[in-house]
Amino acid sequence: MTEYQRKKNNPYHLPHALYMQTIYTIRDYSRLRDQLDDRLGLKAVVNDGQPHGSGKSDPTAQQAIDMLDSYASAVVGIIDSALMEIPEEYRRGVWNSIQTGERFPDDAHKNTYSRWRSRFIWIVAQNIVTQGKK
Repeated sequence: MTEYQRKKNNPYHLPHALYMQTIYTIRDYSRLRDQLDDRLGLKAVVNDGQPHGSGKSDPTAQQAIDMLDSYASAVVGIIDSALMEIPEEYRRGVWNSIQTGERFPDDAHKNTYSRWRSRFIWIVAQNIVTQGKK
C-alpha cells in the first residue's frame, strides 16, 4: 500500500521522512505495548536469600533495557493521548486505516476521516519531536 499525504489544503502536512517515520511508529504500537506488558513483572525478582545471586550484575545492559522501556512507555503514552483527541466515532476507522490499510467506514465522508487521520499523525509526530528535545 502506498502511503501519501495530501499537499493541497492540508494544515497537517509533514516532511515525507517524518511522516513515514510517524506512520511506522504508530504501526509498531502493538509490539511496544507487548514489550511493556512483558517487562511489567521482571524488575521485581525476589532473591531466595542465598549468598550467591541468581544472575550476573550487568549495569550496562540494565541501563539499555531501562532506556528501551522508557522509550516504549513514552511512545505508547503519546499514541494513546493522541488517539483520545480524535472523536470517538472516527477512532476505529482512523486506527484501522493506519494499522492495516483498511478503507474508511461509510458512516462519514472519506475526507472527514482523512482529515482526522492527518491530524492524528500530525499530533503524534509533534509530540514525539517535542519528547526528543527534552
